[in-house]
Amino acid sequence: YLSGQPLHVMAIELVRRFRRTFGDRFPISFSAGVDRQNFPDAVALGLVPVTVCSDLLRPGGYGRAQTYFKNLGNRMEAVGAAHVDDFVLKAYGLAPQALDALDPQPAAAVRDACLAALESADTRAGVEPALYARWVSAARVLNAEHYADASQADARYGLAKNSKLPRKIDSTLELLDCITCDKCVPVCPNNANFTFHIPKGEIASSIGQFDGAQWTVEPGPSLEVAEKHQIANFVDFCNDCGNCDVFCPELGGPYKLKPRFHGSLQTWQSESGQRDGFYVSRGPGSDEVYARIGLEEFHLVVRGERVHFSGSSFEVQFDASAPEETLEGRADGPVDLALYRLIDLFRAGVLERGGVNYVSVTSMGAT
Repeated sequence: YLSGQPLHVMAIELVRRFRRTFGDRFPISFSAGVDRQNFPDAVALGLVPVTVCSDLLRPGGYGRAQTYFKNLGNRMEAVGAAHVDDFVLKAYGLAPQALDALDPQPAAAVRDACLAALESADTRAGVEPALYARWVSAARVLNAEHYADASQADARYGLAKNSKLPRKIDSTLELLDCITCDKCVPVCPNNANFTFHIPKGEIASSIGQFDGAQWTVEPGPSLEVAEKHQIANFVDFCNDCGNCDVFCPELGGPYKLKPRFHGSLQTWQSESGQRDGFYVSRGPGSDEVYARIGLEEFHLVVRGERVHFSGSSFEVQFDASAPEETLEGRADGPVDLALYRLIDLFRAGVLERGGVNYVSVTSMGAT
């Protein structure tokens, strides 16, 4: 598989050969290595439309696109082109050769008039429209020849420069914590990955057992939060392209293993039995979380200090300040209160400590 800059050279060579055979009769478009640097060249070749892919998978994502037209404008200003067709004529200084390549060739006086118009602010204003169109078409063919040679000699498109893979370390991602290099955030082309905060430290655990009459609670294995912040994924914007996995030094893929937050209950329900995820909403006087961890589903409702927590085999209520002492409800098996604390930390993290993010905006906007 080849993409990006090395593929750009091959695609441009195909453009050249196509133009040699068919001239400029057919529109050509491709997304092989077009970026903000060579976008003006793609315009000069007359590619229609100019499409982009690999460049948007680099850090910055769609934010990189803002410089495309700025760079084109700078190139057009440098050669004195008022519009795109004039830029085709002036981009590489091949307008005189393009004029000579016309068949039939214009008369000498007409040729001189065309070259004089080339020095004006708007070339087409001084040239008969049909002749101007033929001239621009011939320039596209010559520009393809020029740019194909130039790109093949340009070191930035070489395989050796672009063959090194991002570094991986011997560590697999988990739901909590990672090395927090944050590379997965800017490399997402849809900006679907984001950070949120939960307090560092130990998440206490206890296991509640209900015998049909009363509850007993015993300590359970605790969870540790060690990193300064957590990485999350907003499912509604993620298209599973896997680009964050390419750049992530750890194994597994942030878009698959980090907390996946949905923008609606419907999308969360659509992945039931397939993938873990969370849906968080805030209404008048209460917060609600639908959680799927290890494909097991849980429901959390927080109304002030009072908590309602349920799963497939239990439904309990308690006070947030003292879950073990106030636990009540029913259960057909053990209830791990560490899961409640983890889900509640995610709730508070995205709604209260995460600032403005996709979850806080959609959850509050839904109410």
